[in-house]
Amino acid sequence: MKLTSAQLTRAASWAAMLMGVLVLLGWQFDLELLKRVHPSFVAMNPVTAACFLLGGLSLQLSAEPQPRTHRVWAQVLAAVVFSAGLLKLAQVFGLLPFNIDQLLFASKIVGYTEPITGKANHMAPTTALNFMLVGGALLALGSKVPARQVFAQVFVALALIITLIPVVGYSYGTSEFYGIGTYIPMALHTAFTFLVLLVGLLTVRPNLGIMQTFTGDSLGGVLARRVLPISLLIPLVLGWLRLEGERLGLYSREIGTSLLVVILITVLSGFLLWYARVLHVSDLQQRFTEQQLLAQTREMTRIAAYSRAIADVSKLLEVDLSPEEAARQTIRTICQVADVEWGSLVQLTSRMGKPWVAAQTEWKTAAVDAETERILTQGVPKGTGMVWVALERGQTLFVDDYEQQVLRVPSFAALGLRSVAFVPLKTSSQTSMLFMLARLHQPRPWTPLDKELLEAAARIMAVSIERQNHLQFMREAALVDVLTGLNNRRAFDMDLEVEMAGAKRHKHSLGVLMIDLDGLKQLNDREGHERGDAYLREFALALKAVFRINDRVYRLGGDEYGVILAHADPERTRSILDRMRKTVELVKQSGFEDADASSGVAFYPKEAELPSDLVRLADERMYEEKRDHHLLRPRISNDTADTVIKE
Repeated sequence: MKLTSAQLTRAASWAAMLMGVLVLLGWQFDLELLKRVHPSFVAMNPVTAACFLLGGLSLQLSAEPQPRTHRVWAQVLAAVVFSAGLLKLAQVFGLLPFNIDQLLFASKIVGYTEPITGKANHMAPTTALNFMLVGGALLALGSKVPARQVFAQVFVALALIITLIPVVGYSYGTSEFYGIGTYIPMALHTAFTFLVLLVGLLTVRPNLGIMQTFTGDSLGGVLARRVLPISLLIPLVLGWLRLEGERLGLYSREIGTSLLVVILITVLSGFLLWYARVLHVSDLQQRFTEQQLLAQTREMTRIAAYSRAIADVSKLLEVDLSPEEAARQTIRTICQVADVEWGSLVQLTSRMGKPWVAAQTEWKTAAVDAETERILTQGVPKGTGMVWVALERGQTLFVDDYEQQVLRVPSFAALGLRSVAFVPLKTSSQTSMLFMLARLHQPRPWTPLDKELLEAAARIMAVSIERQNHLQFMREAALVDVLTGLNNRRAFDMDLEVEMAGAKRHKHSLGVLMIDLDGLKQLNDREGHERGDAYLREFALALKAVFRINDRVYRLGGDEYGVILAHADPERTRSILDRMRKTVELVKQSGFEDADASSGVAFYPKEAELPSDLVRLADERMYEEKRDHHLLRPRISNDTADTVIKE
């Protein structure tokens, strides 16, 4: 289980306090083991032990998060530790007349002589200097300014160097390293307690200064955590082994030094090469991960672009466009994101009476010059090329090696076509259009995402075409009389508005003929509705046959018809009525001997200037003629009719 920085800080502070308490107990109860750990070591001074206790407690209270009161006490204790070191150094330099290190257990300290050194027990000058640095570091940690807190790590680094010197001296038996002149040396357990406390000071703020690098997840942090312990331990261990071998007489000083150098070179080189390998593998994995991430990012960007394109194509369903225009807008939208050099709409046509397909460029890049476009759009006859396979089978074809295909068009292959997509726009009735997209020169196979995009666009276009066809059918159904095939009353009203606006704009005349078919009800009652429907159809055919091509005939409903007479004026009234009589004669000749009709005509602009006025006037004249027909037509009683039927 890995220890966190906070756990290391707490452990270091408790270890320092525990050491201080144990040494103080040793002085209180004269336990040499607690004072000096080993009979051959120097005893720790009681004031030194007290400073470790206060320093450990200050470190404990400095850890975050802590209440404000705890932080204040931490600063007070840090000031005491700093002051103890400062006063001791002042006494060493003769600036103070008393020994601060005799404040505790003075009766035992005065006259006490170290059996190892023969000197009085005092706080070593290096110990005092370290307490100043430790106190200063603890005071810096209490600052609210992060830049000042970094100074704590500087003080700790200096204290570590001072502490390592006696540790090395004790390890190698070099008294000059742990003693200064005639002063008592730093005790060994004092040095190790400093090491523990200084480690706690480094870990209490792991996100500041050098510790931010050391504890981070970066390559520098990993390198520091792995290399620093090795760089400290290997020279210490090898140096100790070299000295011990020389003391035991295993080799001379020259051989020992040579062996030390060779072993150091071997171990450090091996370690560096191993770690270089680790970093190399890690770098390869990172690059692979970055490439995967980059590929995923590109894929997500492409998916987003494709999704927007599909959304834009879907919006075309809401717009009233012809199928051809909708297809053109779709292919342009798709080509913008599909990484193609050329996109076209291919349609069925004919040349010299033969089926043909012709492509119209809707998208191209700079890679498609004028000659390339000319060849691609010249079209091919039926049975030539893969485009016909896609059209006749209604099957989407994605080709990644066009130049290798048996059904390739040689002139297309010569242009450098590599990947070609043929996407038919299938509907329930037929497939008369398709999208053709091409990638030139460089092989770029169609990905599953490309295929989904094009097929989705084709499906949307098929729905759009079906919708437009349905709307067109509905429009025609709304304007056409099913029985006669003539346009109906709605079409009559719409066309009359348009024709009168055109007549007004171009200053020409216009006529409206209103017609009421006589005898339809009697025919339905006498011979049935099927015979009546035939009568209506025959009358419609006769009207279309008799009136001019540019005259427009309508069935207005029931037995009423209407005709919009282009460029007609009142002077042509007789001619128009003659055409009506001829119409009736044609209907009689078709088997309806009793056929007859009443009609009325009115003219724009001489007689009326509004559509409603024109129709009303023509209706009035039609009904006047209908009344005249009723007056002139002999009335046959039911009895007479029965007699005629019997005869």
